[in-house]
Amino acid sequence: MAERILFVCTLNSVRSVLAEHLLRHATGEKFEIYSAGIDAQPVHPLVIAVLAEVGIDCRHHAGQNIADIPADLVIDRVIMLSREAYDAFKILAEFPYKHLEFWDLPVPPADPDLSRETQLMIYRMLREAIKGRLEGVGYTNLQSIE
Repeated sequence: MAERILFVCTLNSVRSVLAEHLLRHATGEKFEIYSAGIDAQPVHPLVIAVLAEVGIDCRHHAGQNIADIPADLVIDRVIMLSREAYDAFKILAEFPYKHLEFWDLPVPPADPDLSRETQLMIYRMLREAIKGRLEGVGYTNLQSIE
């Protein structure tokens, strides 16, 4: 059976979506990969844009709440991508898991005064930071995603 990996952030619209789709794209069916949020929202348009730049289509990603994960699904590794999610996880998770870790990733600023190009640059930097973390824990070589 493939290792089950769950990425969790606050809204399941930015960081966890990036992590899920980057890892799935690079590894195919090597892992069962999921993502969820404390309060799931639609995928952020800039996430769609920066993933499309590297050949990944996430337009149909349906966000899910942590409470929607089936209670009988055993997750091997839960990777928390936001402090808020980390703080709420043990209260909300009703499924078993084997390993829990926290990656302290920045929250992209929600500043309407920033130009689109500046916002894209910030989201690209986050995409690259997540790729680096995935490579750092040995999941795969993501250099092919450029």
